[in-house]
Amino acid sequence: MITEERAERALRFLAETDDEYAEKKTNVERQAWCMSQAEHRVFKMSEGTIPDRKATAALSVEVSEATERWLEAMLAAKKLEAKRATQVLIYEFWRSLNANRRQAM
Repeated sequence: MITEERAERALRFLAETDDEYAEKKTNVERQAWCMSQAEHRVFKMSEGTIPDRKATAALSVEVSEATERWLEAMLAAKKLEAKRATQVLIYEFWRSLNANRRQAM
């Protein structure tokens, strides 16, 4: 059974994590941009055919590290997104229970 206190905690969590969620989502985009910039930088400094330069960029340490930072940012955002979704479900379930109780009266 979900209590009113638990529903309030769910709403409080959602309200308190709005900014954090926005920051994490923005960081995902930032890291994607950095990854792209790293790939362009290595590509530009490489020599050879275009496919060779693309391969060099894709396999470079700089791009690998940027990709890892992007994946870490994505994981952090997805974890918070999942926690927020759970809180929404808890609150919506509580609302539904209360609506059913009111109708039964």
